[in-house]
Amino acid sequence: MTYQPISNRIFSFIETKFFTSRKNLLDEIGKILNLQSASIYKIHGPSSLSLEEAEILCRHFRISLDEILGIGDDKIYFDFPALYGSVANESDYLEPVKLDLEMIYRLDPLIYYATKELPIFYYLSSPNLVAFKFYVFNNFIWKAKSNDMLKFNANHYLDNSEFRKLVDNVLELYSTLNSIEIWNTSVLDNTFNQLKYFLDAGLMEDSKQAIAICDDLDKLIDKIAEMIKSKNKSVLKKSKKDVGTFNLYNNEIAHTNNVIFVKSETRDAVYSTYDSPNFMRSISPALCEYTDKWFQKIILNSVPITNGNLKDQSYFIHKLKEKLKRTRNSIQLSLQSIDE
Repeated sequence: MTYQPISNRIFSFIETKFFTSRKNLLDEIGKILNLQSASIYKIHGPSSLSLEEAEILCRHFRISLDEILGIGDDKIYFDFPALYGSVANESDYLEPVKLDLEMIYRLDPLIYYATKELPIFYYLSSPNLVAFKFYVFNNFIWKAKSNDMLKFNANHYLDNSEFRKLVDNVLELYSTLNSIEIWNTSVLDNTFNQLKYFLDAGLMEDSKQAIAICDDLDKLIDKIAEMIKSKNKSVLKKSKKDVGTFNLYNNEIAHTNNVIFVKSETRDAVYSTYDSPNFMRSISPALCEYTDKWFQKIILNSVPITNGNLKDQSYFIHKLKEKLKRTRNSIQLSLQSIDE
């Protein structure tokens, strides 16, 4: 095996994880280490990083030197942005997701997505729904203090132009990616339960907003049906170019949190939610290989929906609609008791 200098291994690791251009990598490292271009190219070539410079880079990018050097091959290393308190609101969450998707898009990857809850990306296509989901995240995941819970008002989000722009950008990016997704007919159950909970708890500024959210859920299920029929995500996109393919499977047996596997010719990565929607990310080759095999086994034991028969497609959509109908009826009863 050809020996690779530690400096080169550090640079290669950082480039693989954070950059798509060698020039951008070297420019950024020059800024971090306060070095001129000539000096950067020297340490990338015949010279070496000092221990102090290696420490600065590891601390800046929050990476482990153990992982770079291959010490402890039985250990898997994850990035977990929320651990550093960097997510405090919807913009803090969406901006890094947008940057990640921009990087992933350039890899021309195939996305494998296994989940027991509908991926957050699909909620972004419905105004009232996206407002409600981020209201839940803000109050239960990101808010520093658990007291002073504000009542839900969709306009708080929909009147925020920065938020709406980020939502549109993230949805557009995800809709360009080819994906194989494994859901089940309970993917909306958590949202149904959240909606009933907040209504019954008196945490909606206008109780009738619950019906508006049900209407958005109905439209979202119709969009899912259209994606199944068309085998692509064009129904989610404003632009009809670079439309991602969509291949859905139904698995009522496997229980998993959100697991995303990004597979490409140049770079693989695994994403997993911890306290949804916060996520952990790893580019560990061992974990990527394991996850790839895991997805293939899950798919073998799942029912094809997009490429399946009309009966299975109809059953899947009917179950979602049936559960929404029960939720709507429950909400209407609650609204009647509130009016009384």
